[in-house]
Amino acid sequence: TWLNQEADQRLLFQSREARAQVDRYLFTRLNLARTLPRLPVMQKALSAPASSEDRDELLRTLREAILDDPVNTISCAIVRPDGLVLASTAAGEEGRSEAGLGYLPLVLEGGGPITWVRQDEGAIRSLIVTGPIRTPGGELVALLRWEMQPALLTQLIQTSATAQTHIVLIDDAGEVLAAAPPGQLPPELDWLAAPLDAPGWLDAEGQLRASRAALKYAGWSIISAQPEAQWSQLN
Repeated sequence: TWLNQEADQRLLFQSREARAQVDRYLFTRLNLARTLPRLPVMQKALSAPASSEDRDELLRTLREAILDDPVNTISCAIVRPDGLVLASTAAGEEGRSEAGLGYLPLVLEGGGPITWVRQDEGAIRSLIVTGPIRTPGGELVALLRWEMQPALLTQLIQTSATAQTHIVLIDDAGEVLAAAPPGQLPPELDWLAAPLDAPGWLDAEGQLRASRAALKYAGWSIISAQPEAQWSQLN
């Protein structure tokens, strides 16, 4: 019906709106991860021998790098390719090893800035954005790494949610990274079955109508969804 088509288009618009919100944030952070490592202070402080003045200037640069979002930033750090934290804006991180975290091989193998979600036993702990720091000759000497609060993911999508419509952020495996508002949706659903940028997808059980939009700056998708019970009431 015409009402169904109009509602489908609304879901499509909301998924694209939420996608734009997340992509804008990721673009800003990834761009910093691409440009800040080129600063002379980075190269100078990581060369040997580096003076205490060089190290202090490096820390000032890291602190300035979190001023645009200090509330959601856990830390901004310089990490050696083997995972050792050389410098950080957070007390206690320097000297810590992050060798076991999955973002390291992604950067070392891919060569460019990436986003990665840190999870422990299924619980999302943080969003990590990182990029390589290279010498003028191209040698990888360190990584510039931001760690962000997990609540940031929900904040980025919640403005697109309504009382009737849910916004869900999923990763490339279909796992839910954030949802706004939380709950009230089928807990297990093949989100990846929803076609991209196509309105009016109905899940196999007929419980949910949804639209899905792929992000540009991460291998994730935005789902704008509405339970069928609410859909029927509106139509």
